[in-house]
Amino acid sequence: MLLQVLKVVPSAKVDTIAQIKYIHDTIKVAAKEVDTLELINKVDIFYNNAWTKLVIILPVLIGVVAVLIPFLTAQYQKREMKHSEAKLLADIEKKNKEELDSLRNDLKGEYEASLEQLMSANANAISLLEKNLNALIQAEVKYTQGQFYASLEDPNVAAVNFLYSIPLFFSINKVQSASIAMQNCSNQLLKANKDGIQEEFKDDKTSFEEQIRSIKSFNLNAEHEKLISDLEKSFVNLA
Repeated sequence: MLLQVLKVVPSAKVDTIAQIKYIHDTIKVAAKEVDTLELINKVDIFYNNAWTKLVIILPVLIGVVAVLIPFLTAQYQKREMKHSEAKLLADIEKKNKEELDSLRNDLKGEYEASLEQLMSANANAISLLEKNLNALIQAEVKYTQGQFYASLEDPNVAAVNFLYSIPLFFSINKVQSASIAMQNCSNQLLKANKDGIQEEFKDDKTSFEEQIRSIKSFNLNAEHEKLISDLEKSFVNLA
């Protein structure tokens, strides 16, 4: 009987240990499941919050980008335009200077032989030749400046320069050049304004009317008189 009891006791002990181990494993698994659920809930809350913020912030970012891109594009284009304009102006001025220098050299070469022949002749004739040469150079300079400012779409300065060249051309009997200058002046007056024209004459202490009177002092034919009349009408009608 005692032997049977001894045999039963170890068996009960083993069962108890197994039960305790099972309970421990069960609790451990349950704890893991709880931790996992809590982690899933936290992850879900995080992504929900992140999505809500994204929904709010994204339209704002799109709006900022929509405003910034046109602004930055406009600034870039404006800067490039200024750079291109400055380069174009520099190129035109350089070309204009080269043409003027070339013109002066050609004119001097043209008249050099005549000047040498007249050195021993009448001093008045030499003086007149030099005067005509200076008038021709000034006329060509003014006319070229008129073309230059017309290309820059500055009709006020262009018209005044063309106008200055007209009596100079007449003074040396360059009638055709004077006619062309009058036509160009008339075209520029159509785009000019009276205040701008008068402003250009201030430094020279003259006026549009004085220049017209200077032109009329020459013997003009009917064609030139009509061109002068058109110039006067265009100036009177300026805004």
